[in-house]
Amino acid sequence: MSNSHLTIEIAGQEIRFSSIVNNAVSKEATVLLSSSDYSESKKELDAFIELNSFISSEYDETILSEASNKSSLVPNNVFAESSPQAIYKLCFGECANDFNIEYNRIAEHSIVNVYSTRSWTKRYFVMKFPRVTIQNEGTHILRKILNENAFYLKATVILHKDNFQLTIVKHNQLEYYSFFDYQNHEDVLYHLLFALQQKEMTDESGTLEIVKALGCEQQTIDSIQEDLKRIKDLKQLKLSLPEHFIPKSQLLCV
Repeated sequence: MSNSHLTIEIAGQEIRFSSIVNNAVSKEATVLLSSSDYSESKKELDAFIELNSFISSEYDETILSEASNKSSLVPNNVFAESSPQAIYKLCFGECANDFNIEYNRIAEHSIVNVYSTRSWTKRYFVMKFPRVTIQNEGTHILRKILNENAFYLKATVILHKDNFQLTIVKHNQLEYYSFFDYQNHEDVLYHLLFALQQKEMTDESGTLEIVKALGCEQQTIDSIQEDLKRIKDLKQLKLSLPEHFIPKSQLLCV
């Protein structure tokens, strides 16, 4: 594995750059873009990168992940008989004009992630970092989840500003992958508990990973942590609050 990486996370208007050397995050910087207009965003990003010189340093690898709650996993054989556009339309309807439909193959698990990405993401970052690898955040997260401690039950919640990704694995197999909107921490716990009940896993011991992703308030994490103590069906899950989860998940794609 390469020793130095620049990772880039995008979620809505927020972008975080992280410098990772020997698997440890050494520097990071986050910018919240004030406009969705490409020309304005380009100016803001150019200025921000110039201000944070570590971003322009030489790295062995540059990896970008973009969060999207419009991401669907399909088996290889289903994907082979269809197209990204048809699969996306079936799952989410028509793609917005300023978005493109893309897909990532996750060959080691015989699945394909079909998702939408903003049109300007590739345009800007390929010009700025010609060797950049661009994938969906869900692709990176899924690889990391299945790469570590995936034999016993593990539920992973990736919290953004107003939506979250819930993934459940067991016996090194993917059991559940979906996205939910939320207004408060109680919504998160409701959807988590309901999904585990659907899978008949509420009485099993395992791990619950809560990840503070871009846009998530620390208060949401604190409230979840406090209320978990009161929910009987979740008491057998050992809580984990990993740091730098998403940047480190990106390292598995190179």
